[in-house]
Amino acid sequence: MENAAKALEIAAGVLIGVLLMALIVYFFKSAGEWPQQEEDMASVEQVAKFNLEYEVYNKKGMYGVDVISCLNKAKDNNDKYFGDQSKLGFLTEGRHPKEYVIDVFVKLKDSKLYESIEVKYIDDESKKEKVYLLGNTDLNNVQLSSVFTNVEYDGKYTNFSSNISLSDAIDISKNSNKFINLGTPGSDGYYSLLNDDRSDYNTSSGIYPLLKFASDNMKITVRNTDSNTISIWSSCTWTTALYNLKTKRFKCDELKYNEKTGRINAIYFSEI
Repeated sequence: MENAAKALEIAAGVLIGVLLMALIVYFFKSAGEWPQQEEDMASVEQVAKFNLEYEVYNKKGMYGVDVISCLNKAKDNNDKYFGDQSKLGFLTEGRHPKEYVIDVFVKLKDSKLYESIEVKYIDDESKKEKVYLLGNTDLNNVQLSSVFTNVEYDGKYTNFSSNISLSDAIDISKNSNKFINLGTPGSDGYYSLLNDDRSDYNTSSGIYPLLKFASDNMKITVRNTDSNTISIWSSCTWTTALYNLKTKRFKCDELKYNEKTGRINAIYFSEI
């Protein structure tokens, strides 16, 4: 009997030891997983917060100003990964692949975004400011580049090339409704407003350059400070293609999420 009791004691001790070891192993394993679980939860929260900034545009009715707001957010995001490489530091394409870039697509009813130039002068008789209805020969020597110097105009931002005169610009604007080059639409009819060709992300045409300086001031007016020439031209207003976009109505057709990152990487709008 004594031997049997001792055997039971030994067996119980071994069982308790095994249970303690199992508990210790479980504890350390769980403790090791907690930081990872917390990191995963933080990552999920970050993605959800990021997506929410763009999901607010998932509406069935909005003006173009909302599309422009979305474009600016997407541009700022994309510039972190595909902007000026000399200023990005460690944020390089190799470390942050294209899954982090957002494309904004727009379908327009007439596939064009118009812009115009309006030039005014001081009438000698009435001494009031009037609008030129057609180009004036006195404006042939006034180049657009000299007028829009203060707004960083360099000819890349509009179809009104910097090497043409204000007279030519007036004729073009009044007679043919100049429109900005949006490139070629996809087979589905949508234009990529931020240029989905990442090898040439900072395109010199289309909407992207306008977002650099015209988002807050879509009608840019420059006034002539030379009293000797105000009878030739007193002010010049460039109504950018962003202004035309601002006045249109849109609906959001689709949001696309990247399978790898879970982040939104494409938004589709169409004019209504």
